[in-house]
Amino acid sequence: MTFKSTTATKIKNNLGDYLIEAAQKKHPVVIEKYGRPYAVLVGFQTWQEMTGKLPRHSLPWIEACQKLSEEIQRTHRKKQTSAIRLIQELRHED
Repeated sequence: MTFKSTTATKIKNNLGDYLIEAAQKKHPVVIEKYGRPYAVLVGFQTWQEMTGKLPRHSLPWIEACQKLSEEIQRTHRKKQTSAIRLIQELRHED
């Protein structure tokens, strides 16, 4: 999933453009405050997917990550991590 990053000021001045980016193009927008990620603007459908409001079969990548997390737990006896948290941690390793 690709995403854009911008400042809160740019969001305020160009909200319509960023709403199109998030909702129609399905590219979440990371909103920065003082140079650090502060919030994320996502389309409604993306939010529903992330919060589990859609049927699970519509989220195959989350299910795959959850299975991987469960396998890691079984193999290494580590604390189980949610699929979404695992993805967030992997993205921050770059």
